[in-house]
Amino acid sequence: MDKTVNNPVYAALLKFFAEPQLVQKNLLVAYSGGLDSQVLLHALASLKQQGHIATDICAVHINHGLSRNADHWQSFTRQQCEMLDVDYRAIRVDVNNVSGGGIEEKARNARYQALAEIRTAQDIILTAHHQDDQAETFLLALKRGAGVLGLAAMQPLRQNSAVGLLGRPLLDVSRAQLQHYAEQRQLTWVEDESNQDTRFDRNFLRQQVLPLIQSRWPDFSASVVKSAAVQRQTQSLLEELAQIDLGENLANQPIALDTFNRLSQSRQINALRFRFKQLGLRMPEHKPLLQAINQIATAAIDKNPEVKCGDAVLRRYQQKLFITRDFQDIQSWTMQLDTSLTSPYRVSLPDSSVILCLHEVSDAQSGQSSDDNHDSNSPQFLCVADEAEIRLSCHHDNPVCKPQGRDKSRPLKKVLQERGIPPWLRRRLVFIYVDNIFAGVVGHFICEDFTLAANMAHNKRIIKITTE
Repeated sequence: MDKTVNNPVYAALLKFFAEPQLVQKNLLVAYSGGLDSQVLLHALASLKQQGHIATDICAVHINHGLSRNADHWQSFTRQQCEMLDVDYRAIRVDVNNVSGGGIEEKARNARYQALAEIRTAQDIILTAHHQDDQAETFLLALKRGAGVLGLAAMQPLRQNSAVGLLGRPLLDVSRAQLQHYAEQRQLTWVEDESNQDTRFDRNFLRQQVLPLIQSRWPDFSASVVKSAAVQRQTQSLLEELAQIDLGENLANQPIALDTFNRLSQSRQINALRFRFKQLGLRMPEHKPLLQAINQIATAAIDKNPEVKCGDAVLRRYQQKLFITRDFQDIQSWTMQLDTSLTSPYRVSLPDSSVILCLHEVSDAQSGQSSDDNHDSNSPQFLCVADEAEIRLSCHHDNPVCKPQGRDKSRPLKKVLQERGIPPWLRRRLVFIYVDNIFAGVVGHFICEDFTLAANMAHNKRIIKITTE
């Protein structure tokens, strides 16, 4: 059996798993079958056999279908897991259905999305990124003109908004050390032919730049890892400062502009970068972010400016600063519902993870009627005639309406303004029509004529509306 003493791969893994929060975590290993992940999986299996790891190990192979060898790699990885007595899962993904700029980014996003879908709270996802990968990441960040966060490169352990707890236990191990481990144990692995394509930036660095640098400075990658660690410490201090500047403000809450405007420009940028990170949004570059801050600050007081910044939009409303993703225009969306709602009818709302559920219920099941101060998480009840046609739409023509609890009718635009709904969210509301008559807004109010209170004496259908 392999000795763990003086073995850099084993030493790195044992150091990593000494973290108290990892004691009870099951291990999901991102397993391509290449050299790096082959060594990681083999070493984990060996440590488990030696009693150093007590939790379950499962290797997850993502088949992107991008290479003619993809199915061969899947077969190879399955066989390797059988030999190592490790649980195995293979998942096929379609990179064309995943967001991202280039094929590399799409494939990476597809991998993490697939891993996120199968992980549980008891799992940690492990990848085989190593010291030379860290050097490549650092150089790519340097090329982009990244700040402290970008130059901090990859963290050994972090909570990822998309996939949960993510670990990279081999960041202190070089590619040469992984190769030595594999050759000593006569391991076999697959070679992805796309790794030789220097049209991709990372491959260019790996094939041409890093070997040249390391021929002059052999410890370059190790030095980069140290520098990245220093940058992470600096980033931690910057995030502490951002939390002070943002106060008790939660990630999904707007930022008060009277407080924000008193900060120096550097602290404003730092606070917004921290908020982008909290929201899981792609970090914008310095210049576009600075331009967005200036446009928001200099817009006339009676305006509600919206400035695109990377994948997000900075929006000012009622002297508060909101940061949201760049929403799709969904105002043309409409859906005619089946007249029979005796069983739950589910509707996936556009550009959203929200699912709307409509279901006819009896009077006894309806509970309390909704009112003008409706909680968006509470059910709504809509009263309609037996053969009435119900339509959902994200468009309206500003009808005059009387929400329940109001003493008079008002144009819909005025009602939405009075309720303090920001302009961009008004464009994303779902409106309810009954026989082409405006009947309410999902999650906000039902018009008086369609409420339970107004129809107690009438034998009408009661439609319960909830969100999931």
